[in-house]
Parts: sequence; structure tokens; C-alpha cells
Amino acid sequence: MTNCYKGAWKPLWDVHFVYHGHTVTFDEYGLIPYYFRSLRCLLLQRRGGIFDAGEEMKTYVEKPTTRQRDWYMVDASNRNLGRLAVVLANTLRGKHKPEYTPHVDCGDFIVVVNAKSIAVTGNKLQDKLYRKHSGYMGGLKTHNLAYMLENRPEDVLRMAVKGMMPKNRLARAQLRKLKIYAGAEHPHEAQRPKEMKIDI
Repeated sequence: MTNCYKGAWKPLWDVHFVYHGHTVTFDEYGLIPYYFRSLRCLLLQRRGGIFDAGEEMKTYVEKPTTRQRDWYMVDASNRNLGRLAVVLANTLRGKHKPEYTPHVDCGDFIVVVNAKSIAVTGNKLQDKLYRKHSGYMGGLKTHNLAYMLENRPEDVLRMAVKGMMPKNRLARAQLRKLKIYAGAEHPHEAQRPKEMKIDI
């Protein structure tokens, strides 16, 4: 059994921790001795422990110069509006990556096609309302979901994803990576987007 730390592979029984003044070593099977078994659940949570002969464990922070952002394509046909929006919001923020950093835009680009064929449950087509106001007296306009899907299906999904993201400058920049199209055609063939697998 081996353990990877900072790119170096070492046998797990050569790694030791200092825990409350006691040196904890792994046996030849990679297990912690019985009298230190309570330490199992703390190894990944400790912040003051010493790892690998005196080196401190540090939290990885992604940088704009080292991030990798891919392109994905999603077919929204017969996809539930809310469940799809959750997946898109997390992918735009990069929360599906182990190197996720809250203050860095490490998410991916997403191309959504067939937004006009998105699905909802219940009577939301008639009951769900979208309101906007011009700022003048009597300037309130209200449309239901059925009207929006017929005339502006891109805005329906974009507003759903926007509501599931933080309200700050970083989220607004991340939302610009979402490309939504009502039909099956899109102008992003040059980016070679990969099909995203969504289990919803």
C-alpha cells in the first residue's frame, strides 16, 4: 500500500504522524495500531498535525494561471428545469473538481441546446410567472412559463441557473460561460465540446 504526497510515492508504513506528543506509524499492512485507532477519522481533518517527517499539510489553492477549463455540451430535451439548473450551476462554479477554490473561476464552459424542449412538472407551465417592470407607472409585465418557453426559452434556463449561484461579481463572470440555444444548432464546433453525463 502506498501514499501519494506532493507527487512522491512512498510506502505507507514509512509515513508517520506526531499526535499529542506520540509518534504514530503505520504497520506493514498500512493500518494504524489499535491504540491509535481513534485517529483514523482525524487524519484528513487535522490542521496542526505533522505529516511526512516534519512537513505541514497545506490546503491546495487553484490559480488562474494553472486552471483547466473544458467545454461541455448538454441536450436539455425532456430534462427537468430545476434539476438541470443545479448541475449547470455547480459545473460553472467548478464544484465538481477536487481543486475547487471559492474565489477563483475554475469552472467549465457549457453549451446547452434544445432549451425550448425543457420539461417541468405539475401545472408550472401556467402557474409559474415571470415579472418585469419598466420603472414607469403601470409598467409591470407578467408572463407565464408557457409563454417564456415559446418566445424566450434561453432566458428561462439562464434565470434558473442564476438563482442558484452567489450574487457577486465572480458569479456574474461565471454565468457568462453558459451558452444557451433554443434549437439543436450552436456555433461552438471549434471548441469541440464533450457531452456531459447527467444522472437526473
